[in-house]
Amino acid sequence: MLSRTMSLSSVLLSSRSANRLPLGSRRGLGARHGLVGLGARRVVVSSSSSSSSPSPPSQNGIDAEEENDKKKKKKLQRHVKGVRPQYKNLEGPGGALQSFDATLPVEVDISRKALYKAARKAVEDYEYEQILQELQIELVFFQEWVKEAGLKVAVIFEGRDAAGKGGCIARITDAMSPRVCKVVALAAPSPAEKTQWYFQRYIKHLPSAGEVVLFDRSWYNRAGVERVMGFCTDEELDEFYRTVPQLEEMITNSGTILIKLWFDVSDQEQEKRFQKRLNRSWKRWKLSPMDLFARSKWFEYQEARDVMFEKTGGTAPWTVIPSDNKKLARLNAISHILSSVPYKEVGFDDIELPPREEKPVNMKFKSFVESDNARYVRELYTEEGLSTDDDGTRWSDLAANTLLANMLDDELEEKKRKAAKAAKKKGSGQ
Repeated sequence: MLSRTMSLSSVLLSSRSANRLPLGSRRGLGARHGLVGLGARRVVVSSSSSSSSPSPPSQNGIDAEEENDKKKKKKLQRHVKGVRPQYKNLEGPGGALQSFDATLPVEVDISRKALYKAARKAVEDYEYEQILQELQIELVFFQEWVKEAGLKVAVIFEGRDAAGKGGCIARITDAMSPRVCKVVALAAPSPAEKTQWYFQRYIKHLPSAGEVVLFDRSWYNRAGVERVMGFCTDEELDEFYRTVPQLEEMITNSGTILIKLWFDVSDQEQEKRFQKRLNRSWKRWKLSPMDLFARSKWFEYQEARDVMFEKTGGTAPWTVIPSDNKKLARLNAISHILSSVPYKEVGFDDIELPPREEKPVNMKFKSFVESDNARYVRELYTEEGLSTDDDGTRWSDLAANTLLANMLDDELEEKKRKAAKAAKKKGSGQ
């Protein structure tokens, strides 16, 4: 199981980090994340000073930022040998990329403010990461028991748009085998599927023995989006409400454990998440025209949810997950799934790694040599050239050795001062 314990270096170098952006990209938004694009004044983090002074205007009238730009190019070319960083034209709101050349390396500049934010976030999230890791370990034991006992588990993830369903599913699948835990996220029905029995395209994805299926939205689309948006008739909706209890009773009677989760997000938090998706081009794919239109029908969705709970919660009751805090929602959802399925810890057999076979005497062994049929990947990113300061110091080492250490030292000194003050006060009182 992949450990999700967050260290400072993993925050800075992780692909999930908001700071891992192309150099010079998203000038407006990137600046708020501490990123400095080409042509902007560079902020250099070091143990001696928090920022570098901008270059003064040159004698020949060249602007200071252009001069800064030239210096930056030389510095980057120095420690990314033979490879130049990408320079991109920006256009559109938020500085959308006009082009991207994957044959050139992506470079990032990280300001001291961004480093401090990352360090503080790593400290604050440590408890969450530790709890999540323990729950993911339990998911592995749960998975092995599902295989051992031949269980069939189906989990339905429903809720409002941007409620955190996908993030929770991702944390579950991170720990489990894709051969055991499968995700079903169906697109809109095709013309042929529209002529079928409504439940037909969902039924074929129900789990077999030894499987866990996570439905990222399900047949309950009819009770939600189809009802509110007018994609189904009143007769079809009534038929749905009449059929669902019978269908779910047949599913559970066949031995399938059915768990239904509803992720509940507030109006204010949903708007905040929508704004983030609008302003960040790499998250725009998460926002559909239907999502935007649904904002105008907030209370109609709320009424549809309440009716759905009333009419469909008899056989398999719903569990509501408050999700204004995504991390707490993930922990609570995973805990509920584990508590809903009795499982035992399955012991793993002791495995001894067999020795590698000996090289046959008559076999001529050659190291790999590139040819037209097989080549090494072009290594744009190497340990020597990845995330380094102008002086050649790695960002992760610099942050670990200075920023986080200094921050923890300051907190320790503050505790000592408070303890000394309390002792002095207690002594004077006696």
